[in-house]
Amino acid sequence: STAVFIVTGLLVLGVLPTVTAPWRADRSHHQAMTALAVGEPVAALRHLESAVILQPRHPGYLALTASIHRTRGNIVAAALMSTRAADLRSGDPVLVREAARDSLRLISQAGWLDYAIGYYEELVRMDPFGPGREESAAFFEAIGRDERAAGLRHVVVGDG
Repeated sequence: STAVFIVTGLLVLGVLPTVTAPWRADRSHHQAMTALAVGEPVAALRHLESAVILQPRHPGYLALTASIHRTRGNIVAAALMSTRAADLRSGDPVLVREAARDSLRLISQAGWLDYAIGYYEELVRMDPFGPGREESAAFFEAIGRDERAAGLRHVVVGDG
């Protein structure tokens, strides 16, 4: 009976952290929002980092972390978080646009131009006639892909 109690206790202790991770991440997110409300972005980042560790596939925590990094001028960290968020929630134009913009800010560094191109293309694919179309066209024009930019700006109107 003692062995059963020990085994049961070990199982509970082994499973408990996994089972409670979403709740603990939500609590960390709440603490981050409270810290932001009182103007403490460093504390907010600390709480969000805990939330991301507990729930690494939660795009909302990643996007908020990216936003704070962005406002604090840490563009690399912002880009790393926003691209993860966009990749986790494909089809979300807000996350994809932020990932594209963050990637664009880093295009002088190896690999980031390809990310920016990919996210701007994805933005147009998701909503071909949406508001990201002009931003994507301007991006392609800025990097010298005039034909792609012109193709995005040319809208074919049907005969009706």
